[in-house]
Amino acid sequence: MTVKQVIELALGVLGVLPEGDEASSESISDGLLYLNSMLGSWSTQNLIVPVVTRESFSLPSKPVVSIEVSGDLDTVCPVAIKAITIADAAGAVHSLNWISEERIRGVRSVVSGAVPKFFCFAPDDRLIFFSSVPPAGCTINIRSYKAFDQFDELTEYMSFPSGYDLAIQYNLALLMAPKFGKSSMPEALLIARCSLRDIKAKNAAVRGPGVLAMPLGTPGLIHKTLYDIYEG
Repeated sequence: MTVKQVIELALGVLGVLPEGDEASSESISDGLLYLNSMLGSWSTQNLIVPVVTRESFSLPSKPVVSIEVSGDLDTVCPVAIKAITIADAAGAVHSLNWISEERIRGVRSVVSGAVPKFFCFAPDDRLIFFSSVPPAGCTINIRSYKAFDQFDELTEYMSFPSGYDLAIQYNLALLMAPKFGKSSMPEALLIARCSLRDIKAKNAAVRGPGVLAMPLGTPGLIHKTLYDIYEG
């Protein structure tokens, strides 16, 4: 779903955009401002807004690679890495398993030639450790969560975990309601509150802002079930 579609759905919830009609450029432009403001506000509460990201890079033949802007893998460092695959020079794709940094030190080989079987992600250091030195000519594919920044284009696709679309649609509608003279919307208010509560229950923890509740053993998290994206 694109940013423009989400804004139009929110306008539909408000009852100001009949089904099949096109929203005015002013309404869409205002909707984009409201959307970015709302998601920015969520990021300061007990709620992280993680964007699901899929990226591919040429992989250096190194046992440890940096993942940061201008690093070995030139990108913004993610909050957590959910999965890694490596395609070797022949095109075969290998899935890597996550293990802790302590364990990967015990199994690491400095010999190149075999595609690694294991990886460990250290977000504080912006490093990915491999159990062996990847052979030359490999491509690494990473599926990760990154902290939301903002939407710049109406054609951008919203790629959030399940449950976010409904919460964004209805909470955006309520935020825009005063602009369109809407005040009493009990059904929309209930859906907005319940959907936001559900994703807070999933992704926020009692220890404060920026803490993700994760299953033990989640890739990228080291012996933790609670992970603070600001402090590690």
